[in-house]
Order: sequence, then structure tokens, then C-alpha cells
Amino acid sequence: MLESAQNTSVMQSYLSYLQEMSRKISQRQGMENVLYRKTKKSPSFYRASKDIEQSYLRQVKEHLDKEGDRQLFFGNGLVLGTIQKNNIQKAVAAPLISLLVDLEFDERGRTLTWDVVRESVSLNYDLMILMLGQDNDEDGDSPEWTEGGIDILSLEAFEDIEQDFETVLKQPRSSELLKAEISEKVFGKIQSSVSEFRLTLFSEQAYTPDLLEGSIRQSQKLVFYNHQFLFASLMPNQLSTHTALRQLLLEVG
Repeated sequence: MLESAQNTSVMQSYLSYLQEMSRKISQRQGMENVLYRKTKKSPSFYRASKDIEQSYLRQVKEHLDKEGDRQLFFGNGLVLGTIQKNNIQKAVAAPLISLLVDLEFDERGRTLTWDVVRESVSLNYDLMILMLGQDNDEDGDSPEWTEGGIDILSLEAFEDIEQDFETVLKQPRSSELLKAEISEKVFGKIQSSVSEFRLTLFSEQAYTPDLLEGSIRQSQKLVFYNHQFLFASLMPNQLSTHTALRQLLLEVG
């Protein structure tokens, strides 16, 4: 009995380690701007989560079937504005939290359904890297998050948020990850702990697509909208591995 418990503990520790490593490199795929001025080849497919229709889902699926490196995501919380890095103004139109979305036809093959993969939940580390001034790779081909350059309060905030995600996932009501309350909680924790986020404004205004252009072109500060939406983007490196490890860890635990 004792040996079995020890083996389980060792497995959990090892899976946790692998999960942590995969999380730290599942970034640098342009998640700091998923909405603003996207191309015809790589459209954003933005849609408020409360306004999802069959025509939209079919259009997205047709696109994703052709573009195998892209995926549909659920964004919880939206950060908009511009930020200056290396004397260059960069547009920010980023989800604060993102989760993968699965698209599948029903048993009759007529109706498309969408389901959020809750185990894929992640803080937007592309946005964190940009805000923390570690966006040194202009080509965006490799991760540039070096923990040695991030203050301890920021690291602790990120780890606390990840632990909060893990705690919610272990509960029967993991759908909490999709609600506005957790987005507001995460934003509040980051704003109070990460100095680079303290000037980010919290908007009481409901987000609508007509606010996008003005928020990017006219605002010199970032603005947070507690908004839930779907969007298409490149599949981050190692995200599928990270999600699979998290699912396995939850089963073992």
C-alpha cells in the first residue's frame, strides 16, 4: 500500500514537472494581437461567445480544415491598446486567458457544436512577455521568457493564477473558467502584483467590435474589457502536450 502511494506521488511529481516545462514554452505565437488588422489568409473570426451561430461555426471549420496550424480559441478577458517596445508601437488585442475550442458535428452530421477544452486553460504569456519587456525576438520564432529577468512578485502572481486554474479544474464546476468573474479576478491579481500592468485601465463599458480600431489607434494606455469571445489563431507550441499532461495529471490525482 505504502509503495503504491509512493509510486503515485512520484508519477504526479514527474507529470507536474513535464506540465510546467511544456507550459513555459507554449507561447510566442502572436497571442498578443489576435484581432487587429488580421489578413484574409489568417482572419480573426472574432465572435462574442453569446452570439455563436451555425453559419459562423461552419465558416470557421471550413477555414481550419484548410489551415492545419490554426485553431479556434475561447478568450476570457480582452486587453486592447498600444505599447511601445524598442521605439516601436505595437498593437495589443489580446485575450487575458485562452482555452482551446473543439468543433464537432453531432451524430447526424448536420449540426456543429463547440466545446471548450477546459484543461487547456492558460494565462496569455505572449502578452505577459510583451508587457515585461522581454520581447527581444523580432521574428517571434522562439520563446524569450527568462525567469531571471522577472521580479519575484510577478512570478508569484503567475504561479498563483496557475494554481487557481488547477484548483478550479479539480472541481465539478470547472465551467467557472469561462465566466467573467474569473477574468476579473485574474486581471485584478496581475494589476496589483505586476508593476507593468498597474496603468492598465479597467473598462466598465461593454466591449463591441466598433471599439477595436479606436482603442488601438487612439489609446496610449492599455484597457481591459471583461469580455468573453471566440477567435482563431496559430496553435501555440506544445499546447496540446501541456493539455494532455494536465488531463493525465488530473486523472492520476
